[in-house]
Amino acid sequence: MFLRRKDSNEAFSLTPAPLTKDTPEYIVTHDQGLTEYKSVHGTIRHCLRVSIDPQESVQYIDIELDHTESRSIEVECLFFLDAPETDETMSDLDSEEKGNEAERVAIRIDPNAVLLRPRFFSPNEHLKNPESVRRGALMTTSLPLEEFFLGHHHLFSLPGAGVFSPLLSHEAMRIKKGVERNDSITLSIPIVLPPQKTTRCSFSLSAASSEEALVALLPMRKEMLKHRTEKKVSIQKESVSIPPSTHRQRPSLKTPDPALNILFNTWIPYQTDASRLAAKTGFYQPGGAFGFRDQLQDVINLFFVDPERARRHILRAAREQYENGNVRSWWSPDSGFGVMSLASDHPLWLPWATLEYLRLSGSHDILEETVPFLENRPIPTGDPPVSQEEPTKYSASLLEHCLRAIRYVSERGPHGLPLMRNGDWNDGMNRVGHEKKGESVWMGFFLFSVLTRFVPILAQQSDLSLSHEFEAQAKKLKNVLNDAGWDGHWFRRAFYDDGTPLGSETNEECRIDAIAQSWSILSGAGDPEKSSEAMENVKRFLYDPESKILKLLDPPFNDLAKKNPGYIKDYPPGIRENGSQYNHAVFWAAEASGILGDTEMVSALLECANPIRRSDSPDKARLYEVEPYVVAADIYSAEHKGKGGWTWYTASAGLLYRTILETLCGIRIDNNTMTIRPSFPREWTAVEVNVPFGSGQSIFIFEAAAPHTNIVSSATLDGTSIDPAHPFPLFRDGAIHRYKFILR
Repeated sequence: MFLRRKDSNEAFSLTPAPLTKDTPEYIVTHDQGLTEYKSVHGTIRHCLRVSIDPQESVQYIDIELDHTESRSIEVECLFFLDAPETDETMSDLDSEEKGNEAERVAIRIDPNAVLLRPRFFSPNEHLKNPESVRRGALMTTSLPLEEFFLGHHHLFSLPGAGVFSPLLSHEAMRIKKGVERNDSITLSIPIVLPPQKTTRCSFSLSAASSEEALVALLPMRKEMLKHRTEKKVSIQKESVSIPPSTHRQRPSLKTPDPALNILFNTWIPYQTDASRLAAKTGFYQPGGAFGFRDQLQDVINLFFVDPERARRHILRAAREQYENGNVRSWWSPDSGFGVMSLASDHPLWLPWATLEYLRLSGSHDILEETVPFLENRPIPTGDPPVSQEEPTKYSASLLEHCLRAIRYVSERGPHGLPLMRNGDWNDGMNRVGHEKKGESVWMGFFLFSVLTRFVPILAQQSDLSLSHEFEAQAKKLKNVLNDAGWDGHWFRRAFYDDGTPLGSETNEECRIDAIAQSWSILSGAGDPEKSSEAMENVKRFLYDPESKILKLLDPPFNDLAKKNPGYIKDYPPGIRENGSQYNHAVFWAAEASGILGDTEMVSALLECANPIRRSDSPDKARLYEVEPYVVAADIYSAEHKGKGGWTWYTASAGLLYRTILETLCGIRIDNNTMTIRPSFPREWTAVEVNVPFGSGQSIFIFEAAAPHTNIVSSATLDGTSIDPAHPFPLFRDGAIHRYKFILR
């Protein structure tokens, strides 16, 4: 968004970039669904607000201009927007010669509106399948458009270079007016700024699948923009902060740490709702598709934000399972395109999410829901193709879907551990077991956890034979994990196809990996003495208390060894999975530390990933660099130690939410009972947590004298004493219940 004074031809952007030369200070404010930019250029004070509508596919851009001179001036507002390329991009010459209105990417349909013609978006550019996603856009303005242009060259010296060009001047733009391309759109709006008054201008950007639908939106959008400018509409936070599926009470937290309160009460659920579940995209991962393992974790981690969404998504994910138990690693809900999984862990997240839903909801009826399968397809030898899939006529219960997933991942290698295939949770280790002989120790712990938790469920379903079978499998797997999986001081990570261990003291790279140690505790499969020693070595070799970094693995892959684990080696040392702090693993380590009673480590690890704490001084913010209000996927170690990496689109946000509730606050739900085992900092003396259960809620109040050990010495439920040594009753009766715990 640019502004150009016609008297001086001076041009500047209403945001801190791309015009940075001699640019004054900008104040940028981020809220849920809203970002505001304020600054002053000469005699013009300007404010730009960008917001989204939580109910409709529309973005609003509102501009306020305060002119402090004693005379009127004319300015030109330039709204620049990248446009999707058409299938047949015209050259400048073609555009001039043809002048064919039907081939242009955008047309003017009103003095205040430009229509961006719908086109098909497909994962493969050569596909023109009518089932792929078709989207167009309507750009509407509150003031009449003077004209609009096509082509990067109207604004930039090089197409797409993002560098301001003298071509932005009035004369140069008009000289270029006849030369049009289909790669970008610029709207030009003349505005007269009266002396010492505020002038407003608004834009809306709407999406729809057809030209007819876009044209039908025009009267409504024009009326809304007129209302926004004439009535001086202020952006209401509540109008954009709550996604449409979650208009219900949410959990709330009140602790002595305001940064933690802000994250839990506001930004973490918003990040997961907006980026992971609604848009399914972020700055670092533009996509729009569901990841099989990704959103299953998200809906469970935010179960108490929206339990019905968790149920719906589990059943939706089950539809992406082939008859043999494998699944699609990702799929687009709009187009049906997706990709078959070649990794080992994807199928197992369906039974995991189902188990978690049963635990948190206290209801087992979801197991009886029937869902169709996808037709089996041969496993490709190379990368799986992007394709559309149709469900078979055969449907089965969700329980059967879970059992098929377990059977699929239960194929074992030479040591008796699950096959690694083309990666497990760490996708970058895609060549450890690509020959179908390599094994994953971490997958062994994950599978053990699922097997043991299904044993009582199968017994309840009167399938005693399968219940006993799973119990025997789990017992055998536990022995293998503590034998072949144990390296002497910690658990190994995996075995290559040729039997070489990974995550061993014998390795020059990746001698120790964090998630194998954490999951030895989370699963309950690790021998207690071995797991305790393993976690001590996580602190010794992976944790840097000075920099507040817990590395995923160490040393990072750096071509010191001849073994090739996969594309993880393509990352520089200390970047992303290759030895950075991977926050997903940090929260698993925090949960494991809580189980061991290491409450100080729980607090320390939450500090490691807290974006507010990593940005609460100018020096720390300059080091961290990324947004201080959303959780990052990773924080770099090695050469770029402390710099934030991939933000917004990460399951780490939802997992932090769960870790705060279940590990820090220690509120662990199991059907209709709960246990309380907090891991608060020793100096905290008062905490209050509010958790909704159906139409009711439970309020948990913790009190202590500092310092304390987090041991519950006494407890009351609605004023009546209860035994803190036993699980507490959990009510789903729609009433408000108060639990009070005294810690010593």
